[in-house]
Amino acid sequence: MRKFVIITGCLMLLVAGMVLATESTEISADAGLARRTPMSMRAAEVRLVLDTQRSTLAVLEEEYRSALDEATALEIQKRMEKLARNTELQILGIQADYLRATGRVKEAEAIEEAVKEMQAPPRKRIPVERSRPDADRVVR
Repeated sequence: MRKFVIITGCLMLLVAGMVLATESTEISADAGLARRTPMSMRAAEVRLVLDTQRSTLAVLEEEYRSALDEATALEIQKRMEKLARNTELQILGIQADYLRATGRVKEAEAIEEAVKEMQAPPRKRIPVERSRPDADRVVR
């Protein structure tokens, strides 16, 4: 689980940096003019996923504000959470595809394994019996 959290955290930082750098501005030394560089295909895919999420989230937020009861509001909130999760999974898929296409198969497989773990149903917890510590025995 810890490995999964670390991988996901690193990938989200990578994606955030990639999205921020999608339209960089360069200054030409000769002319002193700024020009925009085109974003990569991968960055364009991520941008599309994020733009779709933003527009869907805006609709859900409006529905949430106009919800008439708590049950409806809770259902909308669950849809918002599912949207965030699906967006993260889509972005991780884009990253895995890119890594695989550039020959970085081990990294792609690590992402794919993390995605499988995220999509797996929660494991059942086994209750553990624990005895109550003796009241007269104080651990210092």
